[in-house]
Amino acid sequence: MALSQHPGQYWGSYSMDLQPISFISGKFSKFDYGKEKNQIFYNSTEPPLYDLSRISIPIATFNASNDLFVDEIDFHRLVSQLPNVVHQYLVPYHDFNHIDFVYAIDAPTLVYSEIFRLLDHLSKETNYFHNDFDDKFYSIEVVV
Repeated sequence: MALSQHPGQYWGSYSMDLQPISFISGKFSKFDYGKEKNQIFYNSTEPPLYDLSRISIPIATFNASNDLFVDEIDFHRLVSQLPNVVHQYLVPYHDFNHIDFVYAIDAPTLVYSEIFRLLDHLSKETNYFHNDFDDKFYSIEVVV
């Protein structure tokens, strides 16, 4: 699950080792510390880009129009670059914001029910959760 911490920045999902990432430059890259610190952290003056084409798991996105931590332009830019988006959901309540995904009294109705509906649909209609070859269960990535 990608969680935003600051406008234009996200904390990467488990597959990205929970490192801060930036969309400020218009590119989906690791955090830009500035040329000197980038050289220390990345052995380059520029932060490395994430190769989003390598993401193969299905991704569902959930966003809110009043989310002050996730810039709407950055959100849509990211979604447009992800190769396997299976579901996009905009919370149908204009005042819903970032913290409401966890703490809002109406989150179960506005968000969680949609997540459960999606998971139920995917588990019935697809093979996203179970692989018959190795008998292991898998999950989808949910971006909030």
